[in-house]
Amino acid sequence: MAPQPFDTTSRQDIPHLDGLRGAAALLVVIGHSISIGLLPALLPEGISGQGVALFFLLSGFLMGHLYLARPFTPLAFRRFIVSRLARVLPLFYATVLLAVALKAGLHLSYYRIDNLTDLLGNGLLIAGTGVLWSIPVEVHFYLLFALCWFLRTRLPDAVLLCGLLALQTIAVMALFGTIKGAAALPFWLHYFATGAVIAVLFGRARQAQPTLPVRQAVGDLLAWLIAAASIFSLSNAGAFLRFSGLPHFLAPEQYVLMVGVFVAALYGQGPFRVFAAPLMRWLGSISYGVYLLHMPVIHLMKDFAPASTWPEGAGFLGAAGLVLGLAHLSQRYFERPLQAWLVARHRSRPAPNEN
Repeated sequence: MAPQPFDTTSRQDIPHLDGLRGAAALLVVIGHSISIGLLPALLPEGISGQGVALFFLLSGFLMGHLYLARPFTPLAFRRFIVSRLARVLPLFYATVLLAVALKAGLHLSYYRIDNLTDLLGNGLLIAGTGVLWSIPVEVHFYLLFALCWFLRTRLPDAVLLCGLLALQTIAVMALFGTIKGAAALPFWLHYFATGAVIAVLFGRARQAQPTLPVRQAVGDLLAWLIAAASIFSLSNAGAFLRFSGLPHFLAPEQYVLMVGVFVAALYGQGPFRVFAAPLMRWLGSISYGVYLLHMPVIHLMKDFAPASTWPEGAGFLGAAGLVLGLAHLSQRYFERPLQAWLVARHRSRPAPNEN
């Protein structure tokens, strides 16, 4: 996933990406609601994976956008790690504690932490369970990104990128079928790497000439086509667009579609301008909480609410409202204050002299 950073450097705002982050969170919630029966199965399996793919594209882009233009130094590396972990880990570990409490007190395994092995896998960021799986993957990417950031000063970009893709290919061949689901960085590395490459190209493009009206019109047309293909691919009628037969996280057609959505949103083309709306940007700002906190809410709504007396979909709307409220409270009173405190505490320490 790609949580919204607190860093002041991230105020180089690209508003449409805030809204895209919110849309990705909605895809995940809708997908999981369908899988447990809170919503009718009008959309195919894998919709949650599309949301995660967008999160990982966003994460790769954000890392590239904020850091690749900076020189790599020990101080810059420390600030990068502190900033990223301070954003991701507090709510993650709070959610792990919530999962343990639900399992121990109510015998509810909504996060699939069922034994000590599961707890250690999450706690040590080795492999997450349930919806938590993507957070260790995200942290593993941060470490790999830091290595690439360091190597970028010593290797050409093309060589570094080819090396990453070769490493991913070897790792996927070794791990495919041995890891449950897709809970490993190699299965998603192409999304992270693509986001970072787009960030580099985007930075260079912003220094070029302003967009010509004709180019803008062509971009809008392509964006409408991408939006139509995305919506159609989510319908059962669009099954032929999923032609490779590979898992969604490795399917080339899904990759091309998600990258198209990301680029169209990045430039705010066509219908993707809606992602800059205040409501979508607010949803993007609380998306991390939405992602981590929605599972127990939708499960409890499905398991314990008298759904038979409600109109179809009412349970989902109630759960969605509760999830948004909890995520907003988490962001305002827990995530941001704690992140700000952790970052400030680190930066208040005297830095060693560096050349």
